[in-house]
Order: sequence, then C-alpha cells, then structure tokens
Amino acid sequence: MFKQIYYKIKSYFPSKYGIQASNDLQSVLSHGGIEIEIKHVKDETGSYYVAKSINLSKKHILTSGETLTELEQNIKDAIFTAFQVPEYYCNIAI
Repeated sequence: MFKQIYYKIKSYFPSKYGIQASNDLQSVLSHGGIEIEIKHVKDETGSYYVAKSINLSKKHILTSGETLTELEQNIKDAIFTAFQVPEYYCNIAI
C-alpha cells in the first residue's frame, strides 16, 4: 500500500513581501528611528515595564515585560510585528 505524505516547506529565500517589509523598517530606522517611551508600572497585578512608540504616525507599538531584559526582547519583536517583517528575516538575539 502506498502512503502519501505531504510536507509544507517554509521558504527562506527572500520574497518580495519580506524584502519590502524589511526595507520599510530600515527606512524608518535610517530617518530618525523609533522613539520608545518606557514606564515602570506597579499595581495590584505586580510590577512590570510598558513600552510605547511615540513618533510613528501610521503604526503603534505597545508591549510590556516583567524585567528590562524581557522588555527589550519584546520591543524588538513588537517592532518586527508592526512592520510585518517575516520571522526568518529577524535576528532578535542581536
């Protein structure tokens, strides 16, 4: 008996969409960058940090983290998400 198996292969070759999203982000970063306002919040749920973009006219970036290290990683992820940069174009470890 012949059994069919299907695999979905994720392409890591540059796509028009991925290149355009990456170029859009690079353009914003090279023309003044993204200004982020960070607030430390203490309330009944605990203590955490909130980050919000303050200079983007068409996009909003808002994220949080329990520590500044976690917040930094979440900010990077939120920026890539806001600009719809595909995951395989991102190196969040940098």
